[in-house]
Amino acid sequence: FIRPLDVQPAVVGARAGVLTGLRVTKLAEQRDADVFARSVRLHDWDAALAAQLGQLAAAYCAEQTAPLAGGELQASLSSGAFLQLAAAAVRELADADLALIDPLAFDQHFDAAEGQRLQRGQAARAVVLDAPLVWANVPLDWLGNVEKLLEGSRPLLLIGTAKDGKDALIAGRLPVSGARYRIVTTSVLARSGRLPGGVSFTPLERPNASLRGALLAHLEMREAGDPRTRL
Repeated sequence: FIRPLDVQPAVVGARAGVLTGLRVTKLAEQRDADVFARSVRLHDWDAALAAQLGQLAAAYCAEQTAPLAGGELQASLSSGAFLQLAAAAVRELADADLALIDPLAFDQHFDAAEGQRLQRGQAARAVVLDAPLVWANVPLDWLGNVEKLLEGSRPLLLIGTAKDGKDALIAGRLPVSGARYRIVTTSVLARSGRLPGGVSFTPLERPNASLRGALLAHLEMREAGDPRTRL
């Protein structure tokens, strides 16, 4: 099958006795790629190959079950709180005023207990649909139109706004007429047709510039305290 790789991870299932090969092709003049998966049935058991695959599997499992240096929870972490944490990590990585995220990109049933230290694979799997990050500088009226997308059957999540009494704040400050605000979102949302028009998004050229990458980068930082308090 072929599917866009900008919605990650590409999921491929392999049956017992079947090897699955992946061919990734970068698309010209784009950051995206296509992935082609093909299964090859093994007619003869190869003990040497099986041993090599076992070694790869053991190394992979050890990496995925490793506790994250900055992932110790001082309170339980529900799916809603995990979404807020991930969105805040994206905003911090992009040094943005605001982050706009689709909650459906994350595991809606995520739950972790107080005192638990998150594992790398646990956090990575909770980002169900990874995607590259993009940013833009947007005016207030554009943000006003985005507010209409925060409710309904498929609401989006906007991080970086708050209320101070009757005043609305953006990145902790009162909005200024004529100002433009840096917002970060995913390439999938930016080209989905769901967002207001009139804005050109630019790929975020930084390490770990994806939903999953930003979250893991934050959780891998060796700092004391709950990861939520460091944002």
